[in-house]
Amino acid sequence: MKISLIVEGESEKIFLDAIRNFLKPRCLGPIPKLNPVILNCDVPPRHELLKIVRALLLDQGNRVIILTDVKGQNSFNDAQDAIAQIESRLSGLPELNVQVFVHAAQYELEAWLIPFWPQIQKLAHSKRPKPSTPPERINNLKPPSKLLSEVWRTGNGNNKKYSKVLDLRRILNGQDLEHASKECPTLKSFLNRLLTLSGAPTL
Repeated sequence: MKISLIVEGESEKIFLDAIRNFLKPRCLGPIPKLNPVILNCDVPPRHELLKIVRALLLDQGNRVIILTDVKGQNSFNDAQDAIAQIESRLSGLPELNVQVFVHAAQYELEAWLIPFWPQIQKLAHSKRPKPSTPPERINNLKPPSKLLSEVWRTGNGNNKKYSKVLDLRRILNGQDLEHASKECPTLKSFLNRLLTLSGAPTL
């Protein structure tokens, strides 16, 4: 089986290595082939999105997951609203909920990194304590990505910049996404979808 993941950018693509490592010990057989489809933009309007999805479904046995977040997209109120709106763009597609699935991070993918705070402290050379707010409720004026940028900049006064590509990979290195799923319900839902499609027990 192949799972095509329609994602918005490079950050989500880097997450695939962590997903593969998550699936390997949990699948009885080979893990599905994960195929990233990078939009480099927000989820497009109905006609463009349908064109992308239908092209992917021409590959027999392919499953499609659309993964988005809420931050930066003013039309989405939260993850559930994002899912509902994107599913409405796919309305009338017979494969929806059979071969095509929609998931969203609340409020952005970087929220899924907050449970790995000891790794963040180590990499940023920071003693800053972990936020008391649940990861998926961190938003407003300081969403997770801005919080990470601040931790990197102030760590040991080194004034270093946080790299959404390089440092995200370093944070996830050697980490088990199941740990993060215990604090992040939208991540848990996404991982359970992957496990179900892989024929493995859910979390």
